[in-house]
Amino acid sequence: MKLLICTFLLITSTLAALNPPRQAKLDQISDECQSESQVSAETLNKLRQTQQFEEIPALQKHIFCVLKKTGVVSESGDINIDVVKTKLKKVNASDETVNAVEQQCVAKKDTPAVTAFEFTKCIYSKQPNFSPAD
Repeated sequence: MKLLICTFLLITSTLAALNPPRQAKLDQISDECQSESQVSAETLNKLRQTQQFEEIPALQKHIFCVLKKTGVVSESGDINIDVVKTKLKKVNASDETVNAVEQQCVAKKDTPAVTAFEFTKCIYSKQPNFSPAD
């Protein structure tokens, strides 16, 4: 039992150690996109704290920019499902979650920004620790 607990703690600490670089990269991309999207820092902070997605055009544009820079979505708004699957596996998503994301979250909307926004809302409802950054 002690070995199992030690193994779990080792794996958990290893995974935690991998997250700061991913978060730093995501923060850098977000900063770059903020100047392009003109979304307010207040809106981004609220999103980070609550994970509640407000339908604000600047936020939609921001999310589109982030997903575009990370290869999740194309300029035309197509979701790159192979990239999404790879990124989901990096956060230990189950095969069931990957399939649910593919079936329920990948849908083209009126604009690329709305597509990216709706995809993000959906994927975070299925896998809250998803990160578009590597």
